[in-house]
Amino acid sequence: MQVDAMAGSNGAEHEEIAQEEQKFVDPLDRFLPPPPKRKINKFLEYKKAGKSFNVAVRNRKDYQNPDFLLHARRYQDIDQIGSCFDKDELDPHRYDPSDYYDQVGA
Repeated sequence: MQVDAMAGSNGAEHEEIAQEEQKFVDPLDRFLPPPPKRKINKFLEYKKAGKSFNVAVRNRKDYQNPDFLLHARRYQDIDQIGSCFDKDELDPHRYDPSDYYDQVGA
């Protein structure tokens, strides 16, 4: 009888632990989108095949084009000296033009 009682209590403990595990939700899951599993799996398969993604990108003709960054900056309307900070915290456009590296030696 004691064995049955112990087995019953262990089963209840396992159920409680399983319920606690189900209740735990990572707080980041509320803010982050789910990972793109298809892209990650594709990248892992590429890596398992012994290929390097970085080498493949570097060997692409459009990556080796020196005007690529200039084109990307114009196309995406990227501010080269901009910042992701709030303008009250950091605004690189507030600085005097003589403070930038290309004007220091001039």
